Amino acid sequence: MEALYLVAILPPEPVDMQIRQFKQEFAERFPTFKSATVLPHITLIPPFKEDSGSAGFLVHDLTELCSDCPPFLLTLSGFQHFGSHTIYASVGETIALSRLFSNLARGSAHPHMTIGYRNKNRKAFPLAWQAFENRPFEATFAVTSYWLLRFEHSGWQPFREIPLLKAS
Repeated sequence: MEALYLVAILPPEPVDMQIRQFKQEFAERFPTFKSATVLPHITLIPPFKEDSGSAGFLVHDLTELCSDCPPFLLTLSGFQHFGSHTIYASVGETIALSRLFSNLARGSAHPHMTIGYRNKNRKAFPLAWQAFENRPFEATFAVTSYWLLRFEHSGWQPFREIPLLKAS
């Protein structure tokens, strides 16, 4: 049976809670956007289908692909947008993050943490962007692993944690 998977970095507490609060506020103030129901994450590999019986092989392959990637610090700083459909927290570029992406990515990537997306009303975007454009936000956290997420009927769920290389 096929399952839908996603590979992502999940922020630790309290960053996770800050992002959830932004998403909840966004959902309440701008209901034409989707936001509050999606787990806070930074996508490394976009959603893909795979036989659920081969999940163990998938985890093994993902572990091998990044066997030379060390843990690193990641910074979220301020907000940006894609067109008039997505507002997100900006992710600071680092050599380690670029390396992780290059080992995993299937095409180009722009690391970000979505706050609101799939805007159904273009007139709502200027108000939403005005609310977040100059809002101060900065958070730094250690990335020591990334996750294979599986889509369940209630949304994306952490399935397997994949640790990054430990310094020796």
